[in-house]
Amino acid sequence: MNENLKKTRRRTGCLSCRRRRVKCDERKPTCRRCEAANVECAGYEQRRQIDTRPPRVSTGEVEASAITIVTRKADRLSVLYPKFRTDGHPLIGLPTNPRPDQRPHARAREILAYHQFLFRTLPLLFPAEHMHFWRDRLCEEAWEVEYIFLTIAALGGIHRAVLLMSTPDRLEISRGLDTKVIAAQTYTEALQQISELSQPQVENSLDIFVGALVILAYFECLFGNIPAAVGHTMDAAHSFLRMRSDGSQAWHQFVPAIEFALRNLNTVCRVILPLPNLGVLDDLGQRLPAFQNLTVLESSPNSPNPSTPSIGLQCLLDFADMHPDVKNLIWDPLTMHERTVLPHRIITFQGQLNDWKLANSHIFPQFDAQILGGPNVEWSCDDIDMLPIPPRPYINVSSQLCLLAALHRFYVARTLWALSLLGGHHDNERHYLAAYRHTYEVMRLVATVISNGEGVKNENSEYLACEALGIGLLPILHSLGQCCPGPTWLRWIMEQSSRLGQEGLFNGEIYAKNLNALHTFEMLSNLDSSSMLEHFPPPSSRVISVLLPGQDGQSHIGFYAGPESPGHRQGDALPRYHPLGHARWTDIRRGGTTRPAIEIYDEQRKLAQPFTRIWLLEQEVSLAWSAWSAEVGFSLDRALRDHISGSCLENAVYEQDVP
Repeated sequence: MNENLKKTRRRTGCLSCRRRRVKCDERKPTCRRCEAANVECAGYEQRRQIDTRPPRVSTGEVEASAITIVTRKADRLSVLYPKFRTDGHPLIGLPTNPRPDQRPHARAREILAYHQFLFRTLPLLFPAEHMHFWRDRLCEEAWEVEYIFLTIAALGGIHRAVLLMSTPDRLEISRGLDTKVIAAQTYTEALQQISELSQPQVENSLDIFVGALVILAYFECLFGNIPAAVGHTMDAAHSFLRMRSDGSQAWHQFVPAIEFALRNLNTVCRVILPLPNLGVLDDLGQRLPAFQNLTVLESSPNSPNPSTPSIGLQCLLDFADMHPDVKNLIWDPLTMHERTVLPHRIITFQGQLNDWKLANSHIFPQFDAQILGGPNVEWSCDDIDMLPIPPRPYINVSSQLCLLAALHRFYVARTLWALSLLGGHHDNERHYLAAYRHTYEVMRLVATVISNGEGVKNENSEYLACEALGIGLLPILHSLGQCCPGPTWLRWIMEQSSRLGQEGLFNGEIYAKNLNALHTFEMLSNLDSSSMLEHFPPPSSRVISVLLPGQDGQSHIGFYAGPESPGHRQGDALPRYHPLGHARWTDIRRGGTTRPAIEIYDEQRKLAQPFTRIWLLEQEVSLAWSAWSAEVGFSLDRALRDHISGSCLENAVYEQDVP
């Protein structure tokens, strides 16, 4: 027989056929012969890999080969180096279905959370000039101090979790919920480590201790946990004031970085919880030195700086800190209607705000050019009625720039509204009409942000509400909801608040419910007015609302008050306000209902006591907060109690499952 025609045994068949010594047809993943014989096919043996030596390179080619190797290495590093994904998702993720040899070890998730903190969370929370503390100092200590590493890993982990849960993909939501549980476990481990520190350990590294408390406060902001976030902020403020009074030169360089973070957290706490009896937070606001000047943003229409909007936003927040009385008037509805701020103080604030806008005129022309009717035209009531709802978005404006412009116009609208409330002023109508106009421009800016999010995603246009841990769109919309000319505007603001969802501690659903209850009390207070279906009354005749979160972190209560009738006023005195009722609701994920329980007070209860700050502090929810804030200093029991009572791990599942 010819040797060329001699059959050779092949070794590429399935393992079952080779063991049975039959010919395999080599169909994959299972062969037909095994299937016909009703035998379980064991699959195929993996191909062997043979290492080969690289070819010899002559002396003349050594230099060129070295260049090629370096270039390939650089290309590979450029691919592997962490980059910000333009859709806002985490930089790094665990494998969805890892093989047995890919399963991460026990602390692999903490490493991913650390990377998230380093590459994404830090730039989100702190400016570049403060990285010498939050990145260099804190992250360096994290490699040898366990509680610092756990604190950083907890914040990075919860940041990854909220980003994953903000997507419509159920698989990503499931991974995000799992990551959230792991982050909560890391957080509790960090609390345990902090509680075991001795007093000398705390005093010797007080800056690190305060930094850890600030990070824990931001963790609870991402968790949406109001009592725990306020508690950590109070503890950090208490330790920071002690640290600053110590006068140690070793900590002197880190004071501005910590002060910056505490100032921002204090503003958030004050907006979410407008009570004047929170001890150390009041002390912090009074003892932190105010900024003395406003920054001119370095940018131009031809070469804009991508960080300019965030710098400008922080600049406007610092500007409000320079005028604490006007700042309270802007954010606190009760302060505005108490009329304790003199008109000249408000006018001075407006003048300096306008000077800042003129100094940064290179940012605002694209807004002024698209303002309906022009930037300097006064509007009438008929002009207000002609404005389209939903408002028309701006064209070719980034979301971050919209947020900057929205905060600027919000300041203008609220101060104009305050001027219209001052009795005996001949320009009252002109002021509140101008306030309506700026309110409408803010609504256009919000519409622009939402339309940007629905279009093509890129890092300059998309606004991630889940990452807004400071003052974002929701508190601005909620405050302006009380400055609307009619129900049509108010309904649009309620819809967009619900649509934005959650911005840190600010809950869009809660704000929408409060504005809806406010509308109910407004209608009940003006039953004899036929125009209430289209227009609200002037500012001095409006119902006001003060919204307070429950100290348990599970409920909210809104108090509503209306001005006394003109017949009960004494001469030209300003009207007093009387409580009309309250609305209370519990988070639906904790057994509450979608509609608040509204209680309308009878005439005797309305007239028993005026609606003042003293009356508000005597309410049950205020007394609970006052007793809670009396405990000074870090306490493991209180921290765990606040975290457990104010947390809700299943929020992503609820949002997807409930229509």
